[in-house]
Amino acid sequence: MAYSKEKDKLIEVIGTVEGPRSSIEVAIYSYDGAAPKIAVTRFSEKEDGGRGFQNLGRLTRDEAEGLLPLLKAAIGKL
Repeated sequence: MAYSKEKDKLIEVIGTVEGPRSSIEVAIYSYDGAAPKIAVTRFSEKEDGGRGFQNLGRLTRDEAEGLLPLLKAAIGKL
């Protein structure tokens, strides 16, 4: 089954950790009515001023410490 953006529903953005060159967003999504799941996404600023998706990859200490309370809050909402 192929991914369909129309079936992917944002339930709630829990919060964002801002960094010098990118931000990390913690949100809750449900795909096609399935059980909600936590999404952790890194975004960076594109040259044209828009936001671009990046692989989450490695975290700095500040990013990891900022993510912990957001992940705990997201778990509490599932």
